Amino acid sequence: MEDVMSDWIRRLRRRRDVDSASQGPLDPMAPATLAYGWNGLPWGSALAEFRNRFPHADLTSGGWWVTGEGPEEFCGITMAYTQYGFNRRQELYLVSFIPETQDRASLAPAALNMFGAPSGMGTVWNVGQLVVEVKVAGVLATLTHERFGRHA
Repeated sequence: MEDVMSDWIRRLRRRRDVDSASQGPLDPMAPATLAYGWNGLPWGSALAEFRNRFPHADLTSGGWWVTGEGPEEFCGITMAYTQYGFNRRQELYLVSFIPETQDRASLAPAALNMFGAPSGMGTVWNVGQLVVEVKVAGVLATLTHERFGRHA
């Protein structure tokens, strides 16, 4: 029982530290930071802001945007592809990560290690209005902001 209480106290302190404005740079994988946005872009950022931040950004044939920069990391795994989704109002609402084939088996355990127990029986985590989901067999991970996703 003491271990459980100690774990909760550590988590509360960590969350308080992350939420504190007086702290140094935030961990980009901390839930409070993920709830804010991804890659320095707040959820709901306009497509124009994305293109200004990433001058080499490009629209793929599938309708996804990519930064045109190097690979990104999610839950400690370097992703082969990271794609950005914008709703009809051209607001950032979704980021999709596709790992290399050899890293697919590692994705769900890495997310479990990063976020703790998922919501329900699947590999879905809720962080405020953000839904983090690892698809079956680790083929894909997504960050979806519910507020902006309604207009997709």
